[in-house]
Amino acid sequence: MPNDHKNNLNYFLALRSVAILSAIVLVVTLTVYVGKLASQVGEADPSEQSISVDGSATVKADPDKATVSVSIETKNVDTAKAQDLHSTQSKALTEAIMKLGIEKKDIQTSYYNIFEDTRWNPDNQRYDSVGWVVSESWDIEIRDLTLVDQVLQVAGHSGATDVNGPNFVVDDTTVATQKARTEAIADARAKATEIATALGLKLDEIVGYSEWADNVQTPFYAYAERAMDMKDPAPLPQVMQGQEDVSINVTITFRLR
Repeated sequence: MPNDHKNNLNYFLALRSVAILSAIVLVVTLTVYVGKLASQVGEADPSEQSISVDGSATVKADPDKATVSVSIETKNVDTAKAQDLHSTQSKALTEAIMKLGIEKKDIQTSYYNIFEDTRWNPDNQRYDSVGWVVSESWDIEIRDLTLVDQVLQVAGHSGATDVNGPNFVVDDTTVATQKARTEAIADARAKATEIATALGLKLDEIVGYSEWADNVQTPFYAYAERAMDMKDPAPLPQVMQGQEDVSINVTITFRLR
């Protein structure tokens, strides 16, 4: 028994020594690791040095589509007659516009309303009915811009009571966007090269890229009001389509060496 007790004691002491030694090794390892991390704070790995720069470009593009809004109002003391009169006038208007070469699919009704027309009567201190009004509006897309002036003129000749537009837009921005993108990338690369040179470094591969558009197309409007009441035929309007801006912004991240 004494020998067994002695052996157990030796075994316990050996285990304690191993545990203490392991703890010391762990503490030393953690100390070295934390020290290494502390030495790296604020220091970039030279192999991961990079810069991000912005570039932008704006190019001019010719509009390729115009939109015109045309309205007709018809009045009659009888609702049914007001609608019949309106149907006749609206048919004449849309057919005249289609004869210019505007396709039916490009003429869309945007508003239709029937309402009672009233006037204030000071004698009886109330609003009296004076008839009914049928109002309708169409949005007309003009893809051949040489027809814009003619559409405005025909609308006036065909009984339109309001004509709003044209609103010129760039419908297909593919070519302009490609050109703007190329110029924006060149702008970003030039900035990055300047910065890298100042740092005594050179540009390496691109490791990040993003882009976004910033296009706000400003419409040009012309107005023709109460065309239905004009006694003389409206002259052919002259409208200027101008150009629109197509802009691209990019952010590029370059690795440095």
